[in-house]
Amino acid sequence: MATLTELLDAAGPHPASQRAEFLAARDLQFRKQLVSWRIARGISQQELGERMGISQQAVNKFERYDSDPKLSSVRRYANALGLLIQYEIIDDNHQGAQAPEDNSVARGTESEPVATHRV
Repeated sequence: MATLTELLDAAGPHPASQRAEFLAARDLQFRKQLVSWRIARGISQQELGERMGISQQAVNKFERYDSDPKLSSVRRYANALGLLIQYEIIDDNHQGAQAPEDNSVARGTESEPVATHRV
């Protein structure tokens, strides 16, 4: 008789863990894109930190592969580079479902974003 571990291993990764790994990889890819924008614009970590009001060490920590910055930190980093982050919520479990209306949320009017990240 097979053990629970053997059965779980034979079944393969759970869909929820596959999804979590996929999303973590996308977040890392997104942060790498932001760093690439910083480098392409010739902005040092020190200068970016000054624009954000934080230290060079804090910028370095943000850019590390093992960091998990808050959404507000990602937004501040992008803003300091002159980039706009757009958010999109997708209900991929119930295709075709309508999003609930929330008129209390301010909607941006900026056009032609420079960087896009779907959360």
